[in-house]
Amino acid sequence: MPTTNLGLAYMAEGSAQKEIIHNSNMDILDASFAGFSVGHTKTLTNAATNLFEIALPANTRAGGAIFSSILTLNAANEQQVLTEFIQFAVINKAGVYTTTIVAVPEADALGLTLGTLTATWSVLTGTNKVTIRVTPATSLTTTSYQIIYTVINHSLQVLTFL
Repeated sequence: MPTTNLGLAYMAEGSAQKEIIHNSNMDILDASFAGFSVGHTKTLTNAATNLFEIALPANTRAGGAIFSSILTLNAANEQQVLTEFIQFAVINKAGVYTTTIVAVPEADALGLTLGTLTATWSVLTGTNKVTIRVTPATSLTTTSYQIIYTVINHSLQVLTFL
């Protein structure tokens, strides 16, 4: 039976007790990865795009971080890349939501062959859930818009990728 998150293999029992240390280390490594969700890709438009939902029953909270790269390309082969680090914190206190989402500007990396590229991050509240959204904006007439992102979930709440 492999580990839960990474599918790491355990050593067979009876290997002169080496399997106890090895298998314990596999559990520790696997648990350290539990909050990561790596390499999600989604096509974007110039409108707000829902990326993922966080289950948020009454009197719960969640927080985490997103590492993202938004890539654009137009018919003239003008290319743009915006890489950002985003932090979020959300609370549902008996149906009253408190939400914060911020991009850390000091961590932005922007590569352009022409024009401008920005992103606005937001949280949409729902019934016992919140949805993380992004709205990109570029000065190019874009024919291709894509986001590639990784989420670090610093809570016990379930994420659903859309």
